[in-house]
Amino acid sequence: MTKRKIATHPDWDRILRSRSAVSTIADENFQVTAPMAAEYPDHDSLCVLADGYSWLRCFPQSPHHIMTFMFDADGHVLQLWVDVCLDHGIDAAGLSWWDDLYLDIVVLPDGYLEMQNADELADALADRSITQVQFDLVHKEAQMLTTRLQSEYVSLMNYASVQRQHLLPLVADHL
Repeated sequence: MTKRKIATHPDWDRILRSRSAVSTIADENFQVTAPMAAEYPDHDSLCVLADGYSWLRCFPQSPHHIMTFMFDADGHVLQLWVDVCLDHGIDAAGLSWWDDLYLDIVVLPDGYLEMQNADELADALADRSITQVQFDLVHKEAQMLTTRLQSEYVSLMNYASVQRQHLLPLVADHL
């Protein structure tokens, strides 16, 4: 079984207040209980969640992945987090969801790329939470994404920055 995730992260106690549009956006009105940092080899600790930071979550036409661009308070892209999933959509309440297939890909602005949670994927296959067909789908999608991300990460980061600027006024209108 996949893990159904909701784009607004209602299960994260760390987030005190946020607003959401079709793509999750947070600005200076986004508050957290404590910053969250990520650690990557040969990189300084990277804060990816803090007051004033914003995330842009994109649900592309491909049903097998979603992309979350994480920005600092000044609007600089910190990282791209890609969730490989079985499917994604919007529920009756208008909230975006995805059926997570455990494997994630992280890309930093300098081009560093790392797979995350491969152990969770292997465990899910071993305990039959996912099927062999789903396991194979994850690897096929990850291979395609890795190739694409290695060649297109700069244009994706630029695209995300432009989209963030277009969407921020939409969130401001809902204050």
